[in-house]
Amino acid sequence: MYVKSYSFNSNDMDEEYIFKEECYQIIGCTELTNIHKGQLFNYLKASDKRLGMLINFGPEKLEYKRFIF
Repeated sequence: MYVKSYSFNSNDMDEEYIFKEECYQIIGCTELTNIHKGQLFNYLKASDKRLGMLINFGPEKLEYKRFIF
C-alpha cells in the first residue's frame, strides 16, 4: 500500500487505499452516489490502476461495488 488519505465531512467518513493492483474507497455514509464513483475513478486514473472497489459501512448492511476502469 502506498497511498492512504482520510476526509471527514459532516457525518461521512471516507478513506482511500491504493495497493499494487487495486484501489479501495471505504465510506461510511447513507448510500453510495455518483460522487463516490467519480472520486474512485479519479483515484484510479491518478494511480494508473484498473480495478477499484467502493465499500460502504454506513447503511444497516455492507454495500460494495467493484469497478474496472
